[in-house]
Amino acid sequence: MAETQRSLYYAEPAAWKNAVLAQFPLPSNVMSGTRNDVLELFTWVRRHTKPGEAFLTRMGMGPTLLTYTDRPVVLQSKMENREIWPRLRGYLDSLYGPEDKFFAYCRRFGVKYVLYEADLALDASGDSERYSGNALKLRRDSTAYLCQFQPERMPHFRLVYQNSFYRVFEVLPEGVSAPPPALADVPLYDLRAYGEQPGDAFQDQGTPPVLARTAEARIRFDAAKRLLLDHRPEEALLEARKALELNSGMEGLRVTLALALTLMHQSSEVVPMLNDEVRWFPESVPARYYLGLFLVKSGRLQEGLAQWEEGLLREPENRAILAARSRYIHRR
Repeated sequence: MAETQRSLYYAEPAAWKNAVLAQFPLPSNVMSGTRNDVLELFTWVRRHTKPGEAFLTRMGMGPTLLTYTDRPVVLQSKMENREIWPRLRGYLDSLYGPEDKFFAYCRRFGVKYVLYEADLALDASGDSERYSGNALKLRRDSTAYLCQFQPERMPHFRLVYQNSFYRVFEVLPEGVSAPPPALADVPLYDLRAYGEQPGDAFQDQGTPPVLARTAEARIRFDAAKRLLLDHRPEEALLEARKALELNSGMEGLRVTLALALTLMHQSSEVVPMLNDEVRWFPESVPARYYLGLFLVKSGRLQEGLAQWEEGLLREPENRAILAARSRYIHRR
């Protein structure tokens, strides 16, 4: 099972996956997280959760999470196991039911974290969980709706991580409350981006423009990175700025902006840009590295070294930081 999952979901597409997709291409309306979204998610899980803490995910994601993070999962896709069918039914019923019912389900199976994917609320196609869960009319009081748009209304769950497609919620003990960490704004989770929403159910006609905006932001971000590698910083800067306007919640985008600005000798924005990156994405080791480098070169040695130390706490063997620190450590 683990090797099968690796062949299908490893960071770079495998020959087996390419062959399958060539014969059975995905429908054009499939909504999913990008490779970067998945890698960022798994990095966070490995750094911030413990090996024995169980995750509740959609059925297809469970084996992948288990394979790459070694965290136990409640749902897996071996449907020959008779216990899975009622467990899956209970998951869908509670996900599209009230929050207290979902909390009871999590308590029953010892769930510590819930991995939520944006299409659980936004996809109303015939292949969706909303269809399987009899929730084509997505009620505003359902757990899926609250996970997507109003997590602050869920007293039993704390939003602890998000990127442009995935969210992680901590299941809180009964009677315990905790404030969420500061997270970057992502349009996909902002109900205001979906236009008028009258009535007691989500209006799906507002979804396509938001998905298009999210997709364009990613395309422009990827283009900016390619242009930067091609030594075309002016064009890279233009694409990165447009991507930032469309979706400021993408990890690494401000690093790309900062590097483009540096190559254009426009350094006044660089440190503030990288400070924003580490504020919104404190786990970003590249951001810590570059921020430390720019701080050190601008004469702020202790601040720069502090950023590198933070980076090494997350990646103790990071060669770039170790090499940079060895050059400047004697200047303390």
